Amino acid sequence: MSRFWPLVAVRQIPDGCCQTGTKNRGPTLLTATLTASATRDLFADVDGRANKCNTMIHALAADRIRIADLESQILGLERSLATLRKEKDLAQKRLDSYTYPVSNVPNEIVAEIFIHFLPPYPLRPPFRGPLSPNVLTRICRKWREIALACPTLWRAISIPFAYNDSAQVLEMLQSDQWLSKSGCSPLSIEINGIFSPSPELLAITHRARWEYLKIRHACYPPSLGTLQGPMPLLRHLELFGHWGGSLITGDEAPLLRTVVIRDESDLTNMVMPWVQLTSLTVELVFIYECAPILQQASNLISCVLGIIGESPANDELPDIRLPFLETLLVSNPHRESITGFVDALVLPRLRTLQMSEQFLGKKPIEALASFISRSGCTLQFLRITNEDPQVSDLRRYRSAFPSIKKIVLKKEKPLKDDDCTWPGPFVNTPDSLNFLFRIQSVAYVLDHSPRGNIHFRVQRRCK
Repeated sequence: MSRFWPLVAVRQIPDGCCQTGTKNRGPTLLTATLTASATRDLFADVDGRANKCNTMIHALAADRIRIADLESQILGLERSLATLRKEKDLAQKRLDSYTYPVSNVPNEIVAEIFIHFLPPYPLRPPFRGPLSPNVLTRICRKWREIALACPTLWRAISIPFAYNDSAQVLEMLQSDQWLSKSGCSPLSIEINGIFSPSPELLAITHRARWEYLKIRHACYPPSLGTLQGPMPLLRHLELFGHWGGSLITGDEAPLLRTVVIRDESDLTNMVMPWVQLTSLTVELVFIYECAPILQQASNLISCVLGIIGESPANDELPDIRLPFLETLLVSNPHRESITGFVDALVLPRLRTLQMSEQFLGKKPIEALASFISRSGCTLQFLRITNEDPQVSDLRRYRSAFPSIKKIVLKKEKPLKDDDCTWPGPFVNTPDSLNFLFRIQSVAYVLDHSPRGNIHFRVQRRCK
């Protein structure tokens, strides 16, 4: 009503008086008289408020109806959701009750499958990558437990070499974990001590379990301690690099039967149980070193030799009798004039012979016939290599030795003009390392010169 006061005429009646002259005992009264326009506005406001109230009532009624409708829809959806959840639970129960056939395979069978996943022992699987046994530990928890509980999965390892100290620490830690998983199984182990003896020191702790051992040295002198000590299970030994004083006795390695020496070593000072060997491979050996070793290795069945150096001045070698040798492969890597070696051999059980024609001298057929007659052997396979084989030469061999079932005459592979050689000594300099890192597909031979410096003879193409 306050907004109508400007339109109202107000008159005050004194206290105790009234218009009729009667005495008023109450307080002073104010009388107001509304104008016509104010009266109209007042009723219009009342009507507006009434309309708003009616509109609100209708809206509330509509909301109540809408809520009821939404509750009905929610109830229907909840019933549908309950049905879907029940169907989901039934499907999940069917899935949970199903067992995949591979999960029913006994752990022993799974472990055997894992073993066949790897290269056949004693070949060594990759240290990392998709063909490493570490992959089997990353498929599922069950297979991880089976792999870790199978020592034979971890019995073959090639310890990699690293180019820096931090990488070497990581490689040694991973190698130690690998070897710890092998339990008490015999080991086929390759030690790549290229720039540091750390891998070698790690492997020494497992010396008693060595069965197949391959040691590769390059840029540091090999430690004699590696091959000193009991190796009761050792059967196969392969050495790379210069070994000039290795000492292995038959008591330390009673089961050793195969020795492979890949690079030029000082065999005159190398002590090995030669007499108990049945297989011997020496890629680079001087002829004067070869004879004493073969005289001791009387139980050899297979022998591969790469003979270098000129023949002795008197061209006479002591007799070499190998009564059990069945396979002999002799090459002449440096293509030097070597005579007298075949004349010293007596091999009564020889069945397979591969030899460079340079060992047979100027009259190869007569020299070979004399060797066969002296040995009393029955050759089944003969392969002769020379620089320029001719069909007529093959015919002469077949005519001279009709009892030999198969005779092959092949050309010796010469070194290519673009083969990379580095005659200088290897030292730890940027130039030396850059040379190494530029080589691709390297098959290299490391030997020691008479001065004791390591030389590289890279026999693969460089880029």
